[in-house]
Amino acid sequence: MGSVEKNLGFIFNSRLLDSLLTLACLTLAVLGFAVDHEILIGFAVPGAIGLFRQFVPLLTFPFVVSVGLLGIWLLASAQAWI
Repeated sequence: MGSVEKNLGFIFNSRLLDSLLTLACLTLAVLGFAVDHEILIGFAVPGAIGLFRQFVPLLTFPFVVSVGLLGIWLLASAQAWI
């Protein structure tokens, strides 16, 4: 295993970072439901995966991918608003 994979594995296996990312996703999802914003509501998916990841560690890859894709989608839509 290379050093990059080892460092990424350490970062995404950190319980503190995992909890903060899950909390951020769930907060954005609740905000999305409050203001009826589809992209923010989409953050409920990685938030739910993050919660289940506490019990099933194999969900790390879908968690990271879903957060990344939603982040890119959010940035792309922000560019469209400007």
